[in-house]
Amino acid sequence: MAYTAAPLCILTQNCRGLNMPEKHLHLLQELKSKQVTIALLQETHLKPTDTHRLKDRHYPTNCHSTHPTAQKTGVAILIAANTQFTQTDQLADLRARYLGKPFTTIYDIHHICFYARRFAKAIRKTLRDLRLVDAWRSLHPTDRDYTHYSAIHRRYSCIDYILIQQEGLQRLQSAEILPTPWSDQSAVSIRLDSPLFRPTRTAWRLNESLLSDPEVKTQLTEHLNNYFTENNTEDVSKVTLSEAHKSVLRGHFIRIASHKKRKHSNT
Repeated sequence: MAYTAAPLCILTQNCRGLNMPEKHLHLLQELKSKQVTIALLQETHLKPTDTHRLKDRHYPTNCHSTHPTAQKTGVAILIAANTQFTQTDQLADLRARYLGKPFTTIYDIHHICFYARRFAKAIRKTLRDLRLVDAWRSLHPTDRDYTHYSAIHRRYSCIDYILIQQEGLQRLQSAEILPTPWSDQSAVSIRLDSPLFRPTRTAWRLNESLLSDPEVKTQLTEHLNNYFTENNTEDVSKVTLSEAHKSVLRGHFIRIASHKKRKHSNT
C-alpha cells in the first residue's frame, strides 16, 4: 500500500489532570487541529477505569500507565488513526511515572530535584551515552522561551523536553513551544521527516512465479544475507533498516524479471 508523504508530528504536554470533561475534550481538539501524530501526555491523573476518555475516532490507539490506587501521576501515549502502528512491547512503571514503547518513551520525573548535583550529573552522562539532544534547543540555540511559569516563585522555567538522537537531527523540520489555554504549562512539539511514509505511486506487484524458481530463491537468500550484514550497524535504526530492505528486494526482483523477459524475447 502507498501512503501520501507527510511529516511525523510529536507533541508532549503536562496536562495537570484530565478528569474534567472539558479538559480532555480541549486536549483532543487541540491534537486534531495541530495534526499531531503521536501525543506524549504527563500528569493525566486518570484512574485505570477512566483511560477510555482519551480515545476517539481520531486517536483510537492509546497506551496508558496509571496509578493503581490514587488519581495522581499518570502518563499516556496517543497514536493518530492515520498512522501505521503495531504494538510489540510495552514497559510501564507501577507508580505511573513512565511509559515506554519501541522508539518512543515518555518520562515524568519533575518530582525529582533537578538541583541535586549528583542527579544532574547522571542525567548529563545518560544523554551523552545515548547521544540524545533537546530537539527545540537544537533549532533555537540562542532563543529564550519557557514551558512553565510558577506564580508562587515568580519564575519561568523550561521543564518539558523532546529528546532525539543526534543521528535523527537531519530529519527534524521544526520545533515549537506552544501556549495551552487550558493548562499552565506549554506544550512542546516537533515535526520530523518520517521514514514510515512514502510518496503515493502505482503499486508494484511481485511476479509470484519467481518464487518457485530454485535459482531465484538461492540468489534472494544470498542477497538478503549480504544486505543485513553490510547495513545492520549501530548508526542505522531498525525502522530504517526494515523499510529500506523492502526497496532493495523490490529492485532485486525487478532486475531478475527484466533479465528473464529479455532472455525469453531473444529466444
